[in-house]
Parts: sequence; C-alpha cells; structure tokens
Amino acid sequence: MLSLAGGLLLDMLLDCWNIPAQIEHGRGGKPRVRNHPEVYVSLTHSYPYAAAVISDRPCGIDLERRDRELEAVARRYFTQDEKAYSGGDRARTTDIWCRKECCIKYDKPRDVRFIDTFAIPEDYCYHSFPIEGFSFEVLAPRGDYMFHEVIFHRGGMLL
Repeated sequence: MLSLAGGLLLDMLLDCWNIPAQIEHGRGGKPRVRNHPEVYVSLTHSYPYAAAVISDRPCGIDLERRDRELEAVARRYFTQDEKAYSGGDRARTTDIWCRKECCIKYDKPRDVRFIDTFAIPEDYCYHSFPIEGFSFEVLAPRGDYMFHEVIFHRGGMLL
C-alpha cells in the first residue's frame, strides 16, 4: 500500500509539471521518468507514511522510524564524528542514517561499502521535516521549494 501511495504521489507531482506519468525503474531499482532524463525523482515510505520528491536536479528523500535498531549500522557505516554526535541516541542515529540514505538515493545508486565517506554535494542542503517518532529528510539543491502534504484516507484524499 505504501509503495502504491508513493507512486500516486509521483503521479501527482508529474502532473503538476505536465509530464505524462511513466515511471520505470533503472539500475538498483531507482525510479525514473521514461523519456525525461532531465527530471529526477525519489521515493520513500515507512508505515504509515509515504513521500516523494521531484526536481530538475538530482535529489534524495528518506523517512525512517526512530524506534529501529541501528547501532550495528552506526558502528559499521558512521564516521568517527557521526558516532560522537549520535552518542548512541536513537533519534540522532536515525537522523544520520536518514541523511545517508538520501545520499544513496541522490542521482544514482552508490556502493554502500563506502557510505561512511558520503558527503552532501556542493550547493545542496537537507530539508528536515518534523514528524513525531520519525526522521524525515530531503536532500536537494539550495533554493526555494514548495512542499505539500497529501493525506490519503480509505475513502479518498485530502490536500
């Protein structure tokens, strides 16, 4: 259901850009818009939420529950500075992991063996959104953006 919701969000975003919604999956399962290499998309979901982003430049989005056990991931993939910052705190650990996932989704899949060396691209920044119990990040070029919340209900949706 969450994958379907993410697909519907992408369809809505593409409709706003007047682009026929023809999503295909490229290398590593990354979604892309058929016949529109100038359009970049990214999806994420974590029950009960789904989110999507569309941009004319590479982007990444991730949403993670803060109750996940990520200590082993942190030991393996965090830099010393990230480990010191997180200090074993689940919220901070999840925030860092969420940002790393954005870097993985940015532009093209990357080899996760080198995830501890990921840095945000020049002229990019993270946009953080508060959702209780979750880390929610968007990696996008610096600039002004419009963010919309769409709520799907069994009987329809709200914008």
